[in-house]
Amino acid sequence: MHKILFMGSFARSGETLLLRCLHAHPALHVVHQVNEHDRPEDVELFQFLTTYPHADIAHDHPLIQRARIAPNKVLIVKYAVWIHAHPFKGFVLARNPFSVIKSLGGYASTRAESLAAQQARLTRWAHGIDPSLVPAVAQLPCTDSAAMLYNRKMLPLAESGLPVLRYEDLTRDPHTSLRWLLEQLGLPWDNAVEQSHTPYAEGQYGHGGIALWKPIHTETTPACSGLSEADIARIQGYAWPAMARLGYRVRNGALDMLPWQERK
Repeated sequence: MHKILFMGSFARSGETLLLRCLHAHPALHVVHQVNEHDRPEDVELFQFLTTYPHADIAHDHPLIQRARIAPNKVLIVKYAVWIHAHPFKGFVLARNPFSVIKSLGGYASTRAESLAAQQARLTRWAHGIDPSLVPAVAQLPCTDSAAMLYNRKMLPLAESGLPVLRYEDLTRDPHTSLRWLLEQLGLPWDNAVEQSHTPYAEGQYGHGGIALWKPIHTETTPACSGLSEADIARIQGYAWPAMARLGYRVRNGALDMLPWQERK
């Protein structure tokens, strides 16, 4: 049997980075979205698990066999842009909404996406996260829609009782953060997790454009930089409930974070 763990998150929160680290652990198998292009069999398994009602799956299941997953591996499923209909086990990856929304804008600009294309993506997410928000997403600016969806997705996760790892803590102290997360998952430490970049060749990119061959970097750009006072206020207005539960605050126009111990 394969135990199934969901990584609850919101898009552009550093998911690929953490998934790369976890996939390197000998006991774990990330189902998809580490490499730039997923194998069809991985996508098929992922889509099946998004509506799968159980916490484990047999090794002889046809989709497991098709994906050639080694026996007894714990499966990690990225859970970002829908609300799961069944009870699940796993953990949460959080990032402050200001950096998330700036990253969404940067992602769109590198692909020269039109405003209509950006709104279409947010509308797709709204259908999965909360269909009642679709009319608002169709009318609001993308910044407002993204902040609203962030709160709708992250607040229940913050209140779920699942272990929460913040992206900012991961990049500030990778070793401590990864060791803590593995302890929460009941797994022993393995150095391969911290060295997960080493198997990749230079120039090998992953999902979302991450440079897979590079080690975890320390985030230095202030979260609110590049955002107007109006943007900061609107994002905070929509996302404040989730922000507060995750230990994010704004002081004097800059992101302020509760220390790890106080957050928990």
